[in-house]
Amino acid sequence: MIVLKLVTMMLGEMDFDRAYVDASNEQHFPVINLMMLLLFAVIVPILLMNLLVGLAVGDLMQIQQNARLKRLAMQVFSERIFVNEVFFSNT
Repeated sequence: MIVLKLVTMMLGEMDFDRAYVDASNEQHFPVINLMMLLLFAVIVPILLMNLLVGLAVGDLMQIQQNARLKRLAMQVFSERIFVNEVFFSNT
């Protein structure tokens, strides 16, 4: 029971005893309620982590694209400086 209380406190439910233990006589399906709570406690963190990983991967793709464009711009700039030094250094 302490593990279930710990899980619900991690989910933000601070009054576990009143909501689940003391009210078990008043609930129509107490076992199903506890199973749904545990299922929620397992699935939601997995979904949130997958969402965060997906956001990070999406940002990395955009960063790589920007870096590729910046690298090309720097190559053009360095070639331009090289051409100016080689051909126009005699003047």
